[in-house]
Amino acid sequence: MLEFALRNQGLAMLFSFALMTTADGRMRAVVPDLPDCELSGRLEQELLPRLRLLVEEEVTRLLMAGKPLPDTRHGAAPPDRKDLATARWLSLDINLAHLEALARHQRHR
Repeated sequence: MLEFALRNQGLAMLFSFALMTTADGRMRAVVPDLPDCELSGRLEQELLPRLRLLVEEEVTRLLMAGKPLPDTRHGAAPPDRKDLATARWLSLDINLAHLEALARHQRHR
């Protein structure tokens, strides 16, 4: 399984996300592989650091709960999300080894 290979090698994990402009001119970012990872903001520069933190928090939560990490899509819109079909797709490179260490530390508190 993907997350097992990544965990054992201490590699990074790529999460694709959709970036789009809403009708009111705000930016919206959606990480389809992590259901609770969706943000909006005025500027892309404001949104991206917040999105990274949100993804890292969600991955850490999954690791702490012992749940499997999602297989990523690498830039393809999920078939059931027509609203993401025209979005610009980018990737976040997440340091999985760092988040695993953080999760271990949090479990022992």
